[in-house]
Amino acid sequence: SRTLLALSLRNTSVSAAGGLFFAGALAENAVLATLDLSDCAFGDTAVEGLAMALEVNGTLRSLTLANTRMTDASGVPLARALAANRALQHIDVRQNRLRDATAAALGNALATSPSLMIVNVAANRITAAGFD
Repeated sequence: SRTLLALSLRNTSVSAAGGLFFAGALAENAVLATLDLSDCAFGDTAVEGLAMALEVNGTLRSLTLANTRMTDASGVPLARALAANRALQHIDVRQNRLRDATAAALGNALATSPSLMIVNVAANRITAAGFD
């Protein structure tokens, strides 16, 4: 059986529309375990779509969204989806435009998710207040 378990589109020209396409596919997918969309710079709209997909996806274990131009507008909904997700173990959102609101929501996700173990928020705009 041939099954796609990992997909990396790192540093490609995936647009916001392309990001939404992957969000829709992720909502339906029952096998993909690793998805890397870093350096795609598709912004908040696509990340919000991915957040909705994570609410129903039960197989993805690792998601990399580094340098996707994400802000708190999509970071907070993403973190809320992570709190509800029961499969994701690792999320990488480094090098974005995230602030304290997303950091607080990610802290809540870490506290409530039974699977989430690794969150990378390096090189964002988060202050110490975001971790209180």
